[in-house]
Amino acid sequence: MNSEQKYDVCLSFAGEDREYVRQVAGELQRSGVTCFYDEYNQVELWGKNLQEHLTSIYRDQSLFAVLFISEHYLNKPWAVLERRAALETAMNEFNREYVLPARFDDTNLPGLPNTVGHVDLRGLEPIGLAELIIKKLVASAQVRLPPEGFWQLDSTGSRRQERVDGKTTITVQDQRGNTLKGISVFLLTKRGTFKSATTRKDGTASINLPYREEQTIYCAATGYCGHVEHAFDPIDDIAIQLALLEGGGSIIFNEWDSLPNVGGRIIVQRSQFIAARNLSLDGRVQRLHPDANGHFAPFEIQDADGKLAMVRVLDHRPNNIALLQYVLL
Repeated sequence: MNSEQKYDVCLSFAGEDREYVRQVAGELQRSGVTCFYDEYNQVELWGKNLQEHLTSIYRDQSLFAVLFISEHYLNKPWAVLERRAALETAMNEFNREYVLPARFDDTNLPGLPNTVGHVDLRGLEPIGLAELIIKKLVASAQVRLPPEGFWQLDSTGSRRQERVDGKTTITVQDQRGNTLKGISVFLLTKRGTFKSATTRKDGTASINLPYREEQTIYCAATGYCGHVEHAFDPIDDIAIQLALLEGGGSIIFNEWDSLPNVGGRIIVQRSQFIAARNLSLDGRVQRLHPDANGHFAPFEIQDADGKLAMVRVLDHRPNNIALLQYVLL
């Protein structure tokens, strides 16, 4: 969230739809979301020039704007002002997903393209919409929410189970469903921080997280292919399957590291190049660069004793952490 943005989300709605929106706002507030909802901001609004102040909130001061579209919403004066301000931001920052339409019915909203994805509120409980908004905030990587007090939901948005702490459990299995012990597991944020663990006898690794924010999961072990899970929301536990890899395996590099049974060391430096110490890369150089899309082609390494391996970079991060997969030759 930039310096002008005061709210994680602002809610624009008609008075006739207030009861539903009030419940959504309550769930957001309870989950630690900074939400602009008029009943929560009466002191802030008191005495202000509302035309100027609301325009600023819906145009400049929020990370997302949720528009609750209904037949009542269409011609309400304040709703018109709020949506025009929100749509102005959406138009000026066309690469940004700012306006989040939520529909009570099929009312056509002037200025909102039909191609913009929406959520249908018919059959969706308020807590279900609140959780969708939270997931959008988590995926933005611009909001960090407290890990406790969230509800895991079913497909209709009904409560299933409350999570009371920030512990996330990753279960790792082989392709037959057998649990795997000793698998290295990393959880990485877009901010460059990470936490790691090793799976226990029951195949689980539990990691406590200080915030609810989007993570990427790396899993690696000798004898198995590596696994990357992008855009993981740690409110949910997850089960991951690893495929066998005969004559090789996978490894998570953190700074300079070595492959099993091969001398020398490798680093994926700031996602800009691969460097080696006492190893040759592709038989001639000690530095490799990615292509225009940031991907490294598979490459061969050879140590001082002539041991060979073919290596593939599955994923890499600017903080020198990378997931590699290899086959010994």
